[in-house]
Amino acid sequence: MCLHAIQLNPGRWLLAAFLSGAIILAACSSSDDDQAPIDDYPGTPPTMLGNLTATVHSPYEIELFWLPSTDDGRVMGYDISRDGVLIEELVVASSYLDTMLEPATTYQYSVIAVDNDGNHGTPITVDVTTLDRPPPLPAITRENHVELLRHVFDIYTGKAYFSDIATLPDWSDPVYAGLPDDFSVETNVTCLNGGTARFTPFVSHLTGYKITITNLAWDFGFEGCQDNVVVLDGSLHREKVVTSIGVFYVDATVASSGLSLEGNSRWFRYAGSVSEHHDPSGNRRQAAGVSYSLNTGVSTFELSNANTRIDYNGDRMQGEFTVRSAATAYRQLHAEVLTSFRYDRSLGKMVMGELELTGDDGSKLELNVEDDEIDSATNIKITDSNGAIETFTQPWSLWEDNLRFELMFSSIWYSD
Repeated sequence: MCLHAIQLNPGRWLLAAFLSGAIILAACSSSDDDQAPIDDYPGTPPTMLGNLTATVHSPYEIELFWLPSTDDGRVMGYDISRDGVLIEELVVASSYLDTMLEPATTYQYSVIAVDNDGNHGTPITVDVTTLDRPPPLPAITRENHVELLRHVFDIYTGKAYFSDIATLPDWSDPVYAGLPDDFSVETNVTCLNGGTARFTPFVSHLTGYKITITNLAWDFGFEGCQDNVVVLDGSLHREKVVTSIGVFYVDATVASSGLSLEGNSRWFRYAGSVSEHHDPSGNRRQAAGVSYSLNTGVSTFELSNANTRIDYNGDRMQGEFTVRSAATAYRQLHAEVLTSFRYDRSLGKMVMGELELTGDDGSKLELNVEDDEIDSATNIKITDSNGAIETFTQPWSLWEDNLRFELMFSSIWYSD
């Protein structure tokens, strides 16, 4: 038998019993002790959460804190709105960090508890104003030039960003983490959110007199494709070429006309080409037309127009780029090698090289390496934004380790 209750008006219920195909109707009062109605409605909403406060961490970040709500069932989480717009649903913790805000701006936050029946409690609000943006630091000074140059040299070697590109597209299926083989086939995937992904292999083997060339490549194509919590869009080409002529020469490339990844607290963009070359005599790493952006919500790294080469065969460094990052105090900095750097292995030191850094405030650093008997003397000239000039000398050993690098791609998806 099925028993249902229908409310006619406050305090009056209509009970319907379905038994053996017959319907029996009876009216009763909610005050009748022997015929209490069956309540199909959810329980009570959660209580109002307590003591909502906000801590301002920076001009761009605030963190909310509150005392948990209670419920006759279970509190599932908290919905958070900023200026009337829902920004996060069912936050389990009793705190929330909001990033990428505007400096010196007042925001109103509202937090409301939600229980397992979908009931919403009473919202509680707090107004909070972010810090003002601090006065910009000078782009280039004597105080920051050592660390600034270390950051610049880490970009020339690729140590500052190659690790992110080497693992692209970070697909969850390990089949696509490496390179294709002779049995790989083109695969089209419908993604979790209805977007699409395409994986196209290319494999070739060429053999001639005393030479063998093996080419392995993946072409990836994504159209708004969600993989776990990350959404990918754009294309990527990943390739390895191994040439054997008694010894192995290995070339690896990761290139894209434009690829974006969003999710897991990261926002990532990449276009251009990065490559590595390895042979018994040395390694080479190169960037061509690279634009690279990474935003973690806490820090930002933006690299543009990167055309660089560092070579431990000819032992040289050359090229230019523009960067904006935490290491540059988020000032835009342009770096350009005017005279190719050269390291003399027999002497074990840098013997020549000229580099120029230019800040967006007009400040400039000129570095010139000159050989001497003990250590490569590095002549530094800094011109500040007001035109004042300071010159001094530093030992090249301050930056020597920054120009050392190991192949990145080889350790991840290829070997000799």
